[in-house]
This record gives sequence, C-alpha cells and structure tokens, in this order.
Amino acid sequence: METAVVLLLSVLLVSSCSGEDFCKGKTCPAFTVIERNQNYEIHQFVPTTWIRTKVAGTSDSDFLDANGRLKSFVKNGEISLDNTWPVLINHTKDNHLWLCWFVPPNTQLSAASSSVEIFHLPSSTFYVRNFGGIPSVQSGKSNAAKLLSDLERICSNLDSVEYSGAGYDSFWALKHHNEVWINQDSSC
Repeated sequence: METAVVLLLSVLLVSSCSGEDFCKGKTCPAFTVIERNQNYEIHQFVPTTWIRTKVAGTSDSDFLDANGRLKSFVKNGEISLDNTWPVLINHTKDNHLWLCWFVPPNTQLSAASSSVEIFHLPSSTFYVRNFGGIPSVQSGKSNAAKLLSDLERICSNLDSVEYSGAGYDSFWALKHHNEVWINQDSSC
C-alpha cells in the first residue's frame, strides 16, 4: 500500500478549478490550458498560496503525521480549507517531500508555525500529465519520469528535477484524477 495514504489526506480537501470537471465544484487554483496533446498539457497558473509541511519519509505514518500538522494549523487558525483541491506532494531537487494544501484566494491566514509554512507561488507555467489509479509516491515518480520522457528532456536523473504530484479525489473514490506537475522553468 505504498503510501496510498497520500490521497487519504485529500479526504480533507476538495475542489473547483476554472470549470474543470475533476474539481467537482470545489475551489482549485485557476489556470489556463495553453497546450493540450495526447501525452501532457501545459497549464498557466495564476499566483497561488499554499500551506505546506515537510514529510519525514515515504511511509504511511510519515504522511499521516504531516497531514496532522496541516490539520492542526488549519484548526488553530480557524481556517476552512475543506472545499479545496488539489493536495500536492512536492518532491524537491534535494530529495525532500512536502505535503501542500491549496489556500483559496482572499483567505486570511495566521502566521506560519515552526512546522507549517505559508508558500506563495507566483504565476507559473507547468507541464501537466494526468493519470489514474490510487496515488502514491511511486506512481508520482513514475509519471514524472514519463512526462520528462514525453518532453524529450535531457535529464540523466529524475532526482535532479523538482515535481509535484497532485490529487483531486478522496482516497475512497472509485476513480482518481491525479496529475504530475513539472515547472516549465525547471532545469536538469
């Protein structure tokens, strides 16, 4: 069950993206599809705000601990993020994992804590690959590798590229819409 808990975390979050059906009436980051082909899309996202916390490892308990920290931050700040998608697992170039929750526009956040950061992402363009199945760290990594291959990037090692796995469904959903995002400005 290799970190299938990643989307269990998303039970807490749900979404509405510029009319995309995978947001299911919830609030998602707004974006414009710049290009669409059979293997990937290019999305231009507006500036967004996220809360994030570092994930200690790839075990289910590591993700549950990270989820608990974000839940506590939201509860203590009296913030409502239960109507947003996606949940992101960000894999950095230095091989760290971050669990990230989208914060809707005009949401007032309390100050960050020692374990939870507020992260502002400027307007950015991402290569996006869609995939189904129960999300996991491994499926995110595998789909990031496929996306890099589709882009014909010259990368000797996927670990040198930052990517994010995005989940838009409850862990218990029968059908999952997942994405992997690679920033167009990334370099190998």
